[in-house]
Amino acid sequence: MTAEPLKDEFGNEYPPGTGPLPPGAEDGFDPNILLDPSTGRLVYKTPEQKAATKLQAKPVPPPNMLKIYTDGSSLGNGKAVSKAGVGVYFGPGDERNVSEPLKGNRQTNQRAELTAISRALDIAPRHRDVTIYTDSKYAIDCVTVWFVRWQRNKWMTTDHKPVENKDLVQSIRAKIEERTLLNVKTLFEWVKGHNKDPGNEAADRLAVRGAKTGLQEINDGVGENEGAQDMKDSNILEDDGNDDAT
Repeated sequence: MTAEPLKDEFGNEYPPGTGPLPPGAEDGFDPNILLDPSTGRLVYKTPEQKAATKLQAKPVPPPNMLKIYTDGSSLGNGKAVSKAGVGVYFGPGDERNVSEPLKGNRQTNQRAELTAISRALDIAPRHRDVTIYTDSKYAIDCVTVWFVRWQRNKWMTTDHKPVENKDLVQSIRAKIEERTLLNVKTLFEWVKGHNKDPGNEAADRLAVRGAKTGLQEINDGVGENEGAQDMKDSNILEDDGNDDAT
């Protein structure tokens, strides 16, 4: 059954994006609305659009499209002592592959996922169209959908709280918009994590290694790792063990 738009005490339908969030809404965004590309306005999804969401065919990328896999890992995510890692995978033995600890005091999986996307855009050639593959729907929605409403609300949620990870979302959006001005495409594709996708598994390995490196640095008293650890090992697809990475 399709959820009806919420109404106020007088029975009037709230304008899209202004009413209270429906039950089950995540990250401060109403899943029943979308951005109309022709007007730039938020509108309620039609029943057909809601039903078609899971049936949309995956677009076929152009042959010159650069494919990049990203992932974030947080060992002990949500616990008092945790360390996150960032993984960016261009291909076997590619010197652009990245495995590094997440910098900063906020060591969460979501920040690691967003940081991985940001690092991928830093490294990708500015003249190449890219598709970034990630298993984080949160990260994709942050930089392709939710940011529209957050910008309009001065980066506050409907609960009047600051948007989480605003710094990373703003940074990624700036990079995407810069590429758009150069007439270069930046696309995102969600992949199911831990589902035997070689690229996703490779990015996961890189992210887990980055988190482990961060933990080792803490144990050794080194502190933050200031440089990216490029992974040139062509055997990166070998199993490093299954940690609680997403």
